[in-house]
Amino acid sequence: MNARHSPEVGLPALLLQRLRSASADLRVLAAIDDQEGVFPNEAMALLTDMGLGRSVLPREHGGLGLGWERNVTGTLMDALRLLGALHLAAARLFEGHVNAFQLLWRHGDARQQQTLCRYVKEGGWLGVWNAPHASGPCKLIADASGSYRLLGRKSYASGAGSMTRALVTAFDDTGTLRMLWPDTSAAVVAWDSWPAEGMRASATYGVDFTGLRVMPEEIFGRDDVYHREPAFSGGAWRFLAAQLGAGEALFDLTREDLRHTGRTGDPHQRSRLARAGIALCTAVAWIESAAWRAESVHHSQAAIEATVAHVAMARACVDASLQEVMQLCQRCVGLRSQLRDHPMERVLRDLRTYLHQPGPDAVLDRVAQAWLDEPFPIRDTLL
Repeated sequence: MNARHSPEVGLPALLLQRLRSASADLRVLAAIDDQEGVFPNEAMALLTDMGLGRSVLPREHGGLGLGWERNVTGTLMDALRLLGALHLAAARLFEGHVNAFQLLWRHGDARQQQTLCRYVKEGGWLGVWNAPHASGPCKLIADASGSYRLLGRKSYASGAGSMTRALVTAFDDTGTLRMLWPDTSAAVVAWDSWPAEGMRASATYGVDFTGLRVMPEEIFGRDDVYHREPAFSGGAWRFLAAQLGAGEALFDLTREDLRHTGRTGDPHQRSRLARAGIALCTAVAWIESAAWRAESVHHSQAAIEATVAHVAMARACVDASLQEVMQLCQRCVGLRSQLRDHPMERVLRDLRTYLHQPGPDAVLDRVAQAWLDEPFPIRDTLL
């Protein structure tokens, strides 16, 4: 069943209703935040007030379990799509919040879970700061007091300078990658390290953690749980949903522009719009399929590997579909779509930047290897 047309009942429906009600405000804030190029404080405060940040909490803590309870996957997808259409930078931050919470919750002990829930319940936002810096990996160094110190930097830390807590990865003295949840307010932010044209309001910067103190209770999990599959690769469907929302916004803006300029009868424009709509439908099908696979129970290593390959295919297909949508929508509207006062211009910049996810060649290589390892004819293995 298509997530957009699935029945909504109870708290999930209320959450989505609140998000839709704030649509006009979020669109205005998206333009303002892009111009200022800073963390979207007002937009995130709006999301906090409507309960979106707390929605990741377990139900017994007043949340919906978004991001880790399987029965609300459709609600999370709808929220990411809608927010991606309204304010893509805020959607990026929310997706990171969902990702961080589900990892920390699943691998924390009871005391850590309680502390984590209290932070989120009080309005705290989370990020995932894992991207390595060119200077080398982050290291976790034990000190004489029984606590630890961080040494090193991270790149592409969304929300840096505004989020006081984030999931940070670092290698301990045994070479094991650990998940940390330190107070990042004392970290040094490289405010000039985001030269990209889009996603300016995501506050994505480099961060230097050197000297930052980490307490033992801020270390989650014992081994390399961060990269454990299928959660590590399978969770990609969430950022695909946010990107899809931006693509759907472009389609709506293009259709509105054609109506406003009286060009709906032009067969060339109609052809472009039709192809853009078909590309979006393709993206929807792949994301819903990827989400279903990723959130299913996996009973074998073979099932996990098949899921990881399937989500990798979804990443490649959604990227191609949204690239096509951007090109077709720009051709429909023409030069005006590149002017700063046109609403499409920011959405195009943000989506173009967000689509540059890490390792696209590695993703395709994983897909190819999955097909090479498969002994059956392709007609028996598709989807």
